[in-house]
Amino acid sequence: MALGPRNAGVFDLGDVAREVIDFFGPAAEARGLTLELSAAGPALLYGDRTTASRAVANLIDNALAYDASRSPLEVRVAPDGPGRVELSVADRGPGIPDELRPVIFDRFVRGPGASTARPDGAGLGLALVRAVARQLGGDAEHQPREGGGSVFRLRLPLATPPA
Repeated sequence: MALGPRNAGVFDLGDVAREVIDFFGPAAEARGLTLELSAAGPALLYGDRTTASRAVANLIDNALAYDASRSPLEVRVAPDGPGRVELSVADRGPGIPDELRPVIFDRFVRGPGASTARPDGAGLGLALVRAVARQLGGDAEHQPREGGGSVFRLRLPLATPPA
């Protein structure tokens, strides 16, 4: 999935997360869910803000679609070691079955329950998320959440604009 920087520049990942949460707030409220954001200081990235926003939106949209627990969806932007930042989205949905974990970011992969939660989905959302993370110089990963659910993470380098 080729994604090129269209409008590369410096942007704050925390601001992007806030905007996406504001956008999805009414949909979350309608489902009886809340979106909680924790952002520790500025997290300046260099790249295409629009595609980064789409990746964050895909993670939050997936969490909303699959989480029926009524627990808060937790979105966190925090340092991830020197010169790096992590954005995580944690839910209490059904989680990802063990056999799908190695391929969950591949194109056209859909988990059990996807046809109900996302009847119009094609299995491209998480592939886009990983492609955007790699375009920004990082990667995306999934881990099961203790107590049930999933944590999806974007691990990204902080801004270093080209010379």
